[in-house]
Amino acid sequence: MIKTLSSKLFILSQISKFICIFLLFVVTAFHLTSQELKYLDIKVIQGGKILAFAGAGGINNAQVSEGDINQDGILDLVIFDRTGNVITPFIYNPTSKIYEYAQSYKQYFPAVQDWLIMKDFDSDGIPDLFASSFNTQIVPGIEVYKGRYENGHIAFSIFQTFGTRNILYFPIGSGISQIPVDYSDVPAFDDIDHDGDMDILTFEPGSNQVTWFQNVVKERGFKKDTLAFIYRERCYGGFVESGLNSDIKLSNSKDSCASGFHSNNNKRHAGSTILSIDLDDDYDQDMIVGDLSSDKIIALYNGGSSQDAWMNRMDSHWNSEDKTFSMKLFPAAFAADIDHDGNRDILISPNIGSGDNINNLWYYRKIIGILGPHYQYIQNNLFADEMVDWGFGTHPVFVDYNQDGLQDIIVGTEGILTGGSQLKAGLILYENTGTILNPEYTLKDEDYLGFNSLSELNQLNYFAPSFGDIDGDGDLDMLVGTNEGSLIFCKNNAGPGNVFSFAKPIFDFQNISLASYISPQLIDLNRDGLLDIVIGTRVNNNQNGNACGSFFYFKNTGTKISPKFDPAGTTNCLGMALLDSYGSRVHACPFVVDFNNSFALFAGNIFGNIYLFSEIENNLDGKFKLVSSDFGKLREGENAHISIADIDNDHILEMVVGNRRGGISFYKTHYRTDGTIVSTKEIPQVNVPQITPNPVQNVLHIYHNYSDNINWKIYNLLGLPVLQNGANNTADEINVSSLPSGSYFIQINQNNQVSTYQFVKN
Repeated sequence: MIKTLSSKLFILSQISKFICIFLLFVVTAFHLTSQELKYLDIKVIQGGKILAFAGAGGINNAQVSEGDINQDGILDLVIFDRTGNVITPFIYNPTSKIYEYAQSYKQYFPAVQDWLIMKDFDSDGIPDLFASSFNTQIVPGIEVYKGRYENGHIAFSIFQTFGTRNILYFPIGSGISQIPVDYSDVPAFDDIDHDGDMDILTFEPGSNQVTWFQNVVKERGFKKDTLAFIYRERCYGGFVESGLNSDIKLSNSKDSCASGFHSNNNKRHAGSTILSIDLDDDYDQDMIVGDLSSDKIIALYNGGSSQDAWMNRMDSHWNSEDKTFSMKLFPAAFAADIDHDGNRDILISPNIGSGDNINNLWYYRKIIGILGPHYQYIQNNLFADEMVDWGFGTHPVFVDYNQDGLQDIIVGTEGILTGGSQLKAGLILYENTGTILNPEYTLKDEDYLGFNSLSELNQLNYFAPSFGDIDGDGDLDMLVGTNEGSLIFCKNNAGPGNVFSFAKPIFDFQNISLASYISPQLIDLNRDGLLDIVIGTRVNNNQNGNACGSFFYFKNTGTKISPKFDPAGTTNCLGMALLDSYGSRVHACPFVVDFNNSFALFAGNIFGNIYLFSEIENNLDGKFKLVSSDFGKLREGENAHISIADIDNDHILEMVVGNRRGGISFYKTHYRTDGTIVSTKEIPQVNVPQITPNPVQNVLHIYHNYSDNINWKIYNLLGLPVLQNGANNTADEINVSSLPSGSYFIQINQNNQVSTYQFVKN
């Protein structure tokens, strides 16, 4: 009896131990899949130069602010991009006098939408944030985030106000009302009256005049870390804007508001931007105004005073004294001391996503001359000229196009837009010109396979490529999704091991037609030896009128050399895997990874999240398990398009991410190639030397960082040296044909770090 009880207790203890280990594994796995991925600053070369901010993700609708975000006492820059609501931080290095992309600082900023202005409202030397509350608190107004420093970096918390929501209010009658700002506008935050506290200028919704909300903290003796506004003036500066276009009329007197527009022309159309700045250094605030219906900006000069503004002079197409600014639609101006010379320069970018999407951050440097200040045009692609930026919607794919053993990248784009209305989509080829351990990418062809012409001739403005041997001839063919919802097929005639050589494109491949903006992947999902197609589209898929999934599955019912996909036989709710959407829009982008005969589905969506699903194997008619809805906690913005591969031969997968802004970014995942999970701390450096092939017959290759010198010795099993190189030799090929067959050890010394590997000589 005692023995039996003891045995039962032992079994129970083992079960309990197993449960604890299992739960620990589950908790650990969940933690690791939900932690942030490591950003990779991979070298990218374009036009013969190394891009300083290659992976910063591109620029579409930049809103530029300055403030010290790393607590070194020096002003840095933060770009908020309205496209995707993305923060792009830059740290200024006073030694090198250059900006450095600070991707890790993204995590310290709150999730805001539509517009963001960084200002130090309480003069404590720490920047604060002012942002739109329309899409975050569902009311047109202003929310504030108070800045502070934590461990040498910026941090923010919501600023508590006295209303029902944490937005800015002003007293009206016996109650209060929010300071109204439309989400499409950009208001001005500045010390308008030079009294030491920050005021607000904005076009109120439905008004064609600028309202001044005065901050009365100083007048009423409040603490500096408070905000108190009153409704000071409805026709600030005396000017009015047309309700039909960007025309502005000035007042003839500083004591009156301008008139002259027709009565039915007084109601303001939606969309204006304001910058308050002293353009002529006369110690009062002038203005720069942008308008939804205009391709130019207007400068208004204050002929009154800081206390009583009167805009009595106008440059209707600024900057007429140098290079006039011109952009397709709805410009917005911002001020920052870009070159750290003590003068605030002017930056201008489109304020709407349908405007110019390259060459769209104009930089005018403030110059103090004999006749006073003027603004000198410097460039129209500030920061973006150091990024991978292809306009709208990048869809990158890892693939070895030249079959040299290194993963290259082919990027499909949604298109470049400059001045016209037709997007110019295409394919871009980046060749991996690095090594198997240290990838680097060089722009090889910015119109790969002539897809720009296909875009123009066929009214296509989106290409999403995928690759696989669909016809069983040993090389990789290409299947491309389009904005029309159809597929383009390009057969590879190169043969195994040769540089890709594609035949003419075949449109409407096998009559597959889905909702618009489709992203395909070729993958043998049912493991029958034939490549199937998994597709994500612009909208979620329906079954009986209800959203049931975000992916279509087309089973290959043909043969290895003659594929067949029946559009009528598709599964439109694959795995019941449903991604979050904006209304019906989801922009699902699938990428299935095979972890040692166990599939995992990674997918990007419209919000920029990466989803991860498991339990796919033998479950194509069932429901996949959602592992994470924010894998890696990326902050790259809308329409995340992904591809995954081990590009540095460390047996841990990397991810390239495309986005709506037209850029790409690189990350190290937590997954080994066999599907096991590693923590960020366990990820090895890519510059550890490695050898291949193993076993070897004639030539053994050493892959290493070519900027470092190495020494190597080969020993037999008795520990006796049999081959070695000379000192400071960077040779990466070793002829071992003279060695007898058997096992050997190679010892590699790189920068006094020794690595030892065993290999077999056949």
